[in-house]
Amino acid sequence: MLAGRVALVTGGGSGIGRAVCHLLAREGAAVAVVDINKEAAQETLDRLPKGNHAFCADVSSSSSVKELLKQIKTSFHTVPSIAVNSAGITKDKMMLKMDEESFSKVIDVNIKGTFLVSQAVSQAMLAEKISNGSIINISSIVGKVWYPGKCCVTWIYTDTDDRCSAQKCD
Repeated sequence: MLAGRVALVTGGGSGIGRAVCHLLAREGAAVAVVDINKEAAQETLDRLPKGNHAFCADVSSSSSVKELLKQIKTSFHTVPSIAVNSAGITKDKMMLKMDEESFSKVIDVNIKGTFLVSQAVSQAMLAEKISNGSIINISSIVGKVWYPGKCCVTWIYTDTDDRCSAQKCD
């Protein structure tokens, strides 16, 4: 079903991201397993069929994301036509106890990372004239289920931005 397509999956080293990598590979996609933890990405790759690749990247850094896209194009000889933004972190702190640095890191990975990867992949798909591209953003149930005192605002961005990003890219 997905033969001939390259799928980039952030957060592919564990959890939902790892499961998405397995599903996409099973459906025939060539998978770019992306994680900030090189060993975790490699562990996922080791469980996939041949023809996939693991990459270490920091999704909160535009230079890291741009370099990632170059590496993917070199490895697969094309850019991804599927991107799954699954990278996400939580500091699991009560709002009154969360320091600004922890809050900023959550925002940088969960929101900025989703934006940077979506932007870079969209630009790459447009440059390569890929017309059947898909970008999938995974958000968390944490923002929809009440957890007293928890600081969980990033789902608001990813849920609402999906509707905006789903429009035609110009």
